[in-house]
Parts: sequence; structure tokens; C-alpha cells
Amino acid sequence: MNIKNHISFHIGSDDKFPLEHRFFNLIAFYGGIICILGTGVNLLIDSKVFVIIATALALLVCWGAFYLSRFRNSFMLGKTIMTVFLAFLLGYIFFVNNGSRGPLLYLYMVYYLLLLIV
Repeated sequence: MNIKNHISFHIGSDDKFPLEHRFFNLIAFYGGIICILGTGVNLLIDSKVFVIIATALALLVCWGAFYLSRFRNSFMLGKTIMTVFLAFLLGYIFFVNNGSRGPLLYLYMVYYLLLLIV
């Protein structure tokens, strides 16, 4: 498989999807991969069960939004689901982690930057 086919699978073809749609597809797919890594790290360091569940749910939501956006062509539905879920997830993790310990402040900055771009 060459690189052009690999990229078109993840973000879609130029003629079918506008730039914002392809950018969202890219963020949703690779956000799911980051959630897999985060869940694995949480399991390795023996985090609280609620934190592990949160990252696993984020994985499902990211890849669900990717599926809706890329294969069902429901871009606005996928974008809305992912945006609302991540807003609630960041608030939930803030209270489960007893405030802003760890990378949570950086996640807030990245999330709001994502909202501005998308």
C-alpha cells in the first residue's frame, strides 16, 4: 500500500471531502490511537479505575466519530458528539484527578485549540 492510499483511507479523497472534514477525520482517528496509548499507560501505572474507563471511553468516542464522519458522511454529527463528550470528559477527569495534577492543563489547551480550528 503506498502512502497516498494510506492517507486517503484516513482522511478521505480531495474531491469528496472538504478540508475541514478531512482534518477532523485525521484528528479523530489519531486521537483514538493516542487514547489506546493512554489507556495502556494508565493500566501500567495502576491508575484509578475511573481514569482507565475515561480513556477507554474517549477511544470509543474518537473512533466512533471517525466512523460517522469518514464512512457514514455525517461530519456534523461526529463533530458534535466528539466536542460535547470531550468537554464533559475533561471536567470529569479534573474532579477524578483531584484537580490539575499531571497533563490535564495541557489537555485543556489542546482541546480548546482544537475547538478553534475545527
